[in-house]
Amino acid sequence: MIHLGNVKIQSKFIPKGFTLVEIMIVVVIIGLLAAMAIPAFQKVRRNSQATRLANDMKKLAEDFQIMMFNNPALPNGIYNNAGDGSVPAGFAASDLPASIFKKPISERSFLGVNIRDSEAGPNAACVNLIGVDDQDMLRMVDAKIDDGVLTTGDLRYNGAFFTLIFYRD
Repeated sequence: MIHLGNVKIQSKFIPKGFTLVEIMIVVVIIGLLAAMAIPAFQKVRRNSQATRLANDMKKLAEDFQIMMFNNPALPNGIYNNAGDGSVPAGFAASDLPASIFKKPISERSFLGVNIRDSEAGPNAACVNLIGVDDQDMLRMVDAKIDDGVLTTGDLRYNGAFFTLIFYRD
């Protein structure tokens, strides 16, 4: 019932629900909250990927160090360089540590190990991360494992792949 001075008007229409303006304001607020939250979630996701990748590389390096300690005659060569568990002649793929078969970031990335004399010296071996081209991700991993610079230290990027150098001794 509506009162206009001494006149009473009875209305059959009683507004229920929300107006279009109210709904649009709510949608804008939700959009703003999402715009603030999505970058934070992406940053957390990338950080967790970098941490997982750093841990995978350290674990693989440790596994190969143990393997080289137990088998000093481990043949020089490339292990799993194609992501298929391949090994140098005279060595069984079943002898590889299980950690080498992990897919660090995506189905197209894999860890390979190159046991050879390298720029780091005759007792060095390398864990190569192949199939990841994200420089920011590599820098995050380098900061977690090494000195934070991709061209120096035991963790390096040479333009083709990312390498963690570890030592036989």
